[in-house]
Amino acid sequence: MPPRRAIDTTTRRRRMVAVGSVVVAGLGVGVVCAASGGPSERDAVHRYAHAWQRGDWAAMRREIQSAAQQRYPVAAFVARYRAARDTATATAIQPGRATDEGGGRWRLPVTVRTRAFGEIRATVRLHVVRDGDAARIAWTPNLVFPGLGPGDELRRTTTLPDRADLLARDGTPLAQGVERTSPLGPAAAAIVGALGAVPADRVERAQRLGYPAEAQVGVSGLERAFEDQLSGTPGGELRAGVRLLAE
Repeated sequence: MPPRRAIDTTTRRRRMVAVGSVVVAGLGVGVVCAASGGPSERDAVHRYAHAWQRGDWAAMRREIQSAAQQRYPVAAFVARYRAARDTATATAIQPGRATDEGGGRWRLPVTVRTRAFGEIRATVRLHVVRDGDAARIAWTPNLVFPGLGPGDELRRTTTLPDRADLLARDGTPLAQGVERTSPLGPAAAAIVGALGAVPADRVERAQRLGYPAEAQVGVSGLERAFEDQLSGTPGGELRAGVRLLAE
């Protein structure tokens, strides 16, 4: 019996030493990571990118430096991202895998799907800094869209294609060409409706779709009912300052 107790005690000691070694090793890894800033920086970039993908701009703002948060309140911050989205006719943001370039510098590839310009692929360069006990993005306004440099303004020029003809089931033109004429005369006009400037309640949607400011759209009758099919998809150019991003 005494030898068994001695063996049991030795075993317990060995187990305690083994567990203690794991704890020490774990703390060692934590110290190395904290000193390098790698994981906390990566986490900040990861949260920022995924919030952008979700369109959660308020969550993005929580990841930026305190000084930038004070300079750009929630409403102002969100307004900048909405303006960039509408200018680009963006429908989705897909961040890629972030790359650590050292010194708090991160490279984030981003794909933006748009209505007017197809897919736009560019890189966002993020600078992660220590802000109190946290790692945060040193945010500047050019980060609202990939490909923008410091001081660049995102702008677009778009035009609509020729408006499609509106035909009766038997192929008779009800509205045709720029003048929206028909061999049926006033009888066709009564059901076709009219074109006009974008109504106030549709301006925001028209901007997101990429309509130019001077666009003529269906405001009544069949012209309005089939607006999306008749107007087609806008085309044009998207620029960062003077640099062409997409066309």
